[in-house]
Amino acid sequence: MRSKVVTALKILSILITVSLLNVLSPSNSFGVTFPDSKKLKVSDAPFLISFWSIDESTFQRKELYCSGVLIDKQHFLTAAHCLDDLDFSYVVVAATTDLKDRGQSLVVTDVILHPRYDKKTLQNDIAIGRLYYPMDTSIRWGTNLKSFPIIPDNDKKYRNDMRLFGWGDAQNSRISFAANSIKQNDYTKVASKVLKNFNDKTMLGAGYYYKNEDIYGGACYGDSGGPLVNYKDSKTYLIGITSYGSADGCDVKKPTSYTRTAFYRSWVQAAKKEMLSNWIKRGISVQNYPVSFSLPNNSSEFLAMDKDEYGSNSYVLLNKDPDTGRADIESLMFQVYKDSTLGINLYFSKPIDGCLLRQKGYFKLQISKNSYQEPDGIVNIKPASGCFKNDIDFTSYNFKTPPNDFGGSCSVNVKPFSGGTKYPSTEIHQIAIQFNSKCLGTIEKLWVRANLELDDGKGESDVEPGLDMWVGPFKPRS
Repeated sequence: MRSKVVTALKILSILITVSLLNVLSPSNSFGVTFPDSKKLKVSDAPFLISFWSIDESTFQRKELYCSGVLIDKQHFLTAAHCLDDLDFSYVVVAATTDLKDRGQSLVVTDVILHPRYDKKTLQNDIAIGRLYYPMDTSIRWGTNLKSFPIIPDNDKKYRNDMRLFGWGDAQNSRISFAANSIKQNDYTKVASKVLKNFNDKTMLGAGYYYKNEDIYGGACYGDSGGPLVNYKDSKTYLIGITSYGSADGCDVKKPTSYTRTAFYRSWVQAAKKEMLSNWIKRGISVQNYPVSFSLPNNSSEFLAMDKDEYGSNSYVLLNKDPDTGRADIESLMFQVYKDSTLGINLYFSKPIDGCLLRQKGYFKLQISKNSYQEPDGIVNIKPASGCFKNDIDFTSYNFKTPPNDFGGSCSVNVKPFSGGTKYPSTEIHQIAIQFNSKCLGTIEKLWVRANLELDDGKGESDVEPGLDMWVGPFKPRS
């Protein structure tokens, strides 16, 4: 798990983590880390997170490229080089140590890199981020997620018997990813002699020394930004953030360099206050994780449905974000009608001109039918001539369907609505999407995600409930 210095994060393949093997193999070229623990549970490291690039067309996680650590329910730390000069979107994933379990996807809204971060020397290699929704620590996730590490005032008495946490690789398949851990001891004096640009005031050198082979077990590709902790007096202390190792690769005759969190403790507190102040200025309220829109992907439950005169429905409040402008989708209703017709209604926080929506709007509704939550059905509406008008059907011309799940003769209608007869006919407050009964096929549960963009030069767009996040699961039958 030795971290390699990577100054070009744009080359994602370099950042994919390397295999963590359980046996000593000096000839192995992948950089062995010799994890010394059994398979980790989330409760072993509830603070551990991973960073994934996002596919811009599907909003799905793509490749794991860095690690990080939650310091409370709404803030995380990672290496600055993990978030510097990115030309792709990313998502943070928590509450999993085995990526067969999807875990929680977390939406990042604010990031601050240390102002004196130097990408060439990796001095001050630390960054802090704020989440839109705090980590959901409820018992429904099935483990203890309420334990976050403490940043000490001074780390001198915590430097031995430390432990590094990080991720494995995807060389076999993505579901082979697993978190691993290894003991680390203080080798700062060695690091100051053998590592380039090492500064013992702001950095700590650590590793697990194998005397017979004269090598150090430590961090490797993809562990950058991950936590180095110490357990003392029934508490967890965050001692370092994985920064870099030898340019020669993993498991060489050099320890890993970690950014000393104790040195940056006051900066972390100041950065948290700065991000909160920015939220207040932008009109974003501090809110709790909305338990109404998402259950764990492996849950046997469904979001609650209420009976109504048409059948049954589930109304879900999403978020009202002032940064998205008119494109903000603030709530969603999932409707199962008595005739088995399925409806999904999207409500805007502000009305949108129907001509703008028709001519400059791009709309995508995704449906997922499995627990891994990949797009299975897609309603895709592109800009065209004319205007949307209140209560006039528009049949979607593009519906992607997977085999054996949706009916072959599925039809989808899109119907815009105003807020009532007192509004102009082209003032649109919501969009209703209706699927006929054959669209349901054999689906037993489903999730929903929506994207709306207005291409009129103002850059307004909204993905709800967020990148790599879904609303659900819903039960598609009464």
